[in-house]
Amino acid sequence: MLDDSSGENWRINFIYLANTRIKRGILLLENRKRKKDQDPQQTERIISQAYRLGLPIEIIVSGQQTDQTIGLKGRIFHIDRRNKKVLLIHSVKGHTKLCTPIPFARIISAKIIHTKLQ
Repeated sequence: MLDDSSGENWRINFIYLANTRIKRGILLLENRKRKKDQDPQQTERIISQAYRLGLPIEIIVSGQQTDQTIGLKGRIFHIDRRNKKVLLIHSVKGHTKLCTPIPFARIISAKIIHTKLQ
């Protein structure tokens, strides 16, 4: 006869794993809040200003599958408010390399890069 202890042990392990996942998720959210030093309105103002003036910008984006942050530098080509995306042109020494769509929801912060040419 099988006893019920194996099923109960399985439930305890499952609850333990769920609790550790929740704690890890809360910790990641807290770390992301610490990294997020701007409110969304300020980020949107900076992006709009960089687009209007044609200034280079650095946008910090959260990764899709990973919990890492990615820093992207370039100039804003277009702001698509309907689809809530920003098109960023990555440039290396003035040559256009790639145009990347960035959803507003993934943007953590943005700052204008001040160059010596300005």
